Amino acid sequence: MKHLGRYILTIAILLAALATARGDNTFSTMTAAEISALLDRIPAAADAGPQAVPAKGTVMPADSMTPLPVDVTALEMLTKVYGCISPRVSKHECVDSSRRIIRLTPLDDNGTLWLDTDGGYRLNYYGLVPDVSAMARFDGDNESLSDFGYFFLFPYAGSSRRDGMKKQTDFCGTLLQEMADMGLPMDLNTATDDLFEAVGDYQGSLVDVRLLDDRNSDGSGRYILILSVEPNAFTAADDVAAL
Repeated sequence: MKHLGRYILTIAILLAALATARGDNTFSTMTAAEISALLDRIPAAADAGPQAVPAKGTVMPADSMTPLPVDVTALEMLTKVYGCISPRVSKHECVDSSRRIIRLTPLDDNGTLWLDTDGGYRLNYYGLVPDVSAMARFDGDNESLSDFGYFFLFPYAGSSRRDGMKKQTDFCGTLLQEMADMGLPMDLNTATDDLFEAVGDYQGSLVDVRLLDDRNSDGSGRYILILSVEPNAFTAADDVAAL
């Protein structure tokens, strides 16, 4: 769909149609409260497994117990599960690839495979290494990948909100600029309650970038940047339906 996002109404129709067709919520339609509750629940069980090593062949020093992050670009995050695994994998193959490439076993939560910073998983995006939870979700029948994504966390205390804001601004700005440099047009959804939501089509995949402010009553909280990808989300029939 070459003109996705030109009309915000078209974006809303497509997102709703995809969620309805799948019979569940996509991450692009979940509320901030639902996202926050999901992230609070998943990482607690994701801290088991061996130490991680980088995906690009760098060997971890023998005397180091600190896992090294996986170096990624925007392209790798958009086209590879966990930033390093082909999306053309079954659920079983995804687990095997994760163990082989980054030496971590994903947590299986009702068909969704999670990796989390608390369990040793980290991404290095041009020197920016925020806490992150990454997921890959599979269809129940044939266990083919349905969508995958990343949840980047930028926590702040009540007295240091500006620090969290700067970190998320640096990350978001770099990511959106690189997407633009890739020729991926991202259009803003002005109807959202998020800090921002940008939607685009990359080679037939739905790319959704959302920034949420998960604030507590005492002024502390965290910014949550969600990058979700649904491979092969659009067909000619979708284009016709949107019109």
